[in-house]
Amino acid sequence: MKYGRSKRAKNKCYEMDKQNVNGEVPDAAFLIEHMADGFAYCKMQFENGRPCDFTYLMVNPAFEKITGLNGVVNKNVTEVIPGIKENNPELFEIYGRVALTGSPDSFESYVPELKIWFAVTAYSPEEGYFVATFEDITERKNTEKALQKSSLLLNATQHLSKVGGWEYDVVTEAATWTEELYKLHDLPVVSDIDLVAESLKCYRPEDRNIISNAFNNAIEKGEGYDLEFPITTLAGRAIWIRTTCQPIYENGKVVRLIGNLIDITERKLSEQITNRSEANLRAILDNSPFLTWMKDESGRYITVNKAFANYLQLKDVGEVVGKTDFEVHPKELAEKYRNDDAEVMASRQQKHMEEFGSDGNRVHWVETYKTPIIDAHGTILT
Repeated sequence: MKYGRSKRAKNKCYEMDKQNVNGEVPDAAFLIEHMADGFAYCKMQFENGRPCDFTYLMVNPAFEKITGLNGVVNKNVTEVIPGIKENNPELFEIYGRVALTGSPDSFESYVPELKIWFAVTAYSPEEGYFVATFEDITERKNTEKALQKSSLLLNATQHLSKVGGWEYDVVTEAATWTEELYKLHDLPVVSDIDLVAESLKCYRPEDRNIISNAFNNAIEKGEGYDLEFPITTLAGRAIWIRTTCQPIYENGKVVRLIGNLIDITERKLSEQITNRSEANLRAILDNSPFLTWMKDESGRYITVNKAFANYLQLKDVGEVVGKTDFEVHPKELAEKYRNDDAEVMASRQQKHMEEFGSDGNRVHWVETYKTPIIDAHGTILT
């Protein structure tokens, strides 16, 4: 249907600037009247060859419902919506180009005066005129903004916690990574590579079968996993990671896998330092010729050295860990040892004494030093 200056359809449900002439247009009129999208037929105005305004010639009921504007026919948009030319100059450029060239265009635009986002399609029925059909997409835009904000928060949180997320579609065999997961692999964000294969390159040869089997078992048997590996990123960084996987079922079949990959390098380094410290302490204890032990506040042994274990004729130092003096020594000696321990902890002072000791067979005179272990905050540890 062509709308010209001398030929306009008129219907009780939409406005026109001219009286209807003879012609069969009920089908088009009906469609315009009942369409869910807003409809506006306008004449473009130019000044010095530049679009400066446009006049509403016809609008449909959806136009009024969506915009909240009434009585706009034969009025200029700058009159109907003051400030629109300053805030939305792109509308005038687009509509002006469409009206002059006849080339249609589709775009999205926010009109702050109306507080509405519009998705617009514009075309020209004849030179100097244009038709704009539009829908309100404000809710969609607000949702997109919320999702973008949520995504930014997720990326920031994952970056701070060094956690990357991933998803694998079993049907399409397509993998999706979060931004942080790319960073953990030192891989640029690209869409045309096999992410699973790229990740597998980072594992040691002896670990690739382990993670591959775990991944395949998750797909075929629905078995999740939680594993830790040292890897070398694609940039050559050596890190430790913890990788987890959870199968997602639909109609009894695994359709997706979701998981996390966490940088646990700091934890592993801390564990290594702790292990070295414990190994050094163990070496010091076991190389001492003196019977040495540590107990907690309840009187249970935390650790003993080899000299202590040998004295009690134990096969391993771990045999006494977790036990009390009453489980290791004769009752009379155990009661004395326990009382001495309580005195040392109450006084927070070292105690030196000569007392009886028993190796399980014989009683000996022994020289004993007991001292409380106090941390930097003044709390007695043992």
